[in-house]
Amino acid sequence: MKNYIDGNTVVSQWKVRITPLFLVFKPWIRRHFMNGASNALARIVNNEANELKLS
Repeated sequence: MKNYIDGNTVVSQWKVRITPLFLVFKPWIRRHFMNGASNALARIVNNEANELKLS
């Protein structure tokens, strides 16, 4: 996994190997990783925003 900032965008890159048996699930797996990363980043941003409000 590689996370970095590109301009105003936070980028999260994953290298995931899928065995041939699971290739049929590749679209679901991709969405699962994207949703998980997006939700995690949203929680981080919300936690930081809440911390700033408390300061």
